[in-house]
Amino acid sequence: MMKDIHSGVDMNIARGIQMYHWTSRNIWFILSIVTALLSVINSIHISIRVILILLAIVCGYVGIGQYKRKLQMEQSAKLAAQLEKNDLSLLQIAGRMRHDLMNDMQILFGYIQLKKYDKLQSAMEKIRDNVLQESYLSKLGIPALIVYLLTFRCGSCGMDLEVEMDEEINLAELPIMPDYITSATRGMIEMFQAAVAYPEESDLEHVLSLQFVPEEDALLLDFVFRGAYKRELLERTIQNMLLTGQMDMAAEELIFAQEEVAVTLKLPFQT
Repeated sequence: MMKDIHSGVDMNIARGIQMYHWTSRNIWFILSIVTALLSVINSIHISIRVILILLAIVCGYVGIGQYKRKLQMEQSAKLAAQLEKNDLSLLQIAGRMRHDLMNDMQILFGYIQLKKYDKLQSAMEKIRDNVLQESYLSKLGIPALIVYLLTFRCGSCGMDLEVEMDEEINLAELPIMPDYITSATRGMIEMFQAAVAYPEESDLEHVLSLQFVPEEDALLLDFVFRGAYKRELLERTIQNMLLTGQMDMAAEELIFAQEEVAVTLKLPFQT
């Protein structure tokens, strides 16, 4: 309740400050216009006209200053909002890593307490593989893409995302715009997420695996989805992206099965 009250007060203060700046800026502009009009009237003495012209210049300068300060405040507010969003993403990632680590530790301690030493090796290998995949993911070379993939995996969106990598790949070193890679990857993931279906009396998991495969002349984005999905919606959105997308890409593979989809996008290198 108190949080809502403080939010309402802060909103009212912000609106009041915005109204103040809007009013003062317009007053200065109106004064400059009126002063300029008065300065051109022939019946006014030359000295008075000079004063009025100077006053018009000062008013215009102040009005422009008010407008520039308004733009600076808006930019500062946008930057603060973006920084806050980034901080929340980092907290989500840290929380996910802590949660996974605690789960792994509990499994190991459970095997030790139950004296199931024969299962410790396989559990340790699984933990090692997960850590290796996280290391590969963090070295993809495109910060915006890395943060997006890690943040998506931390959220509860009804679909698990697995990034499968056999070796370290620096996508930033490829002759292709990093923004293109990020946009294509993000667009496909969100298309799959939007097409997830939840049939009644079904405990199917929804898992999307992603793999980056560099070739001689292109980068392949290999997606494999397992689970229930809305086939017509997914086919339509993917086709629309390929036909109307601004990026130069092609579908190397499109397979739509009952509970599995395989899509491979080809992003040609830019020469």
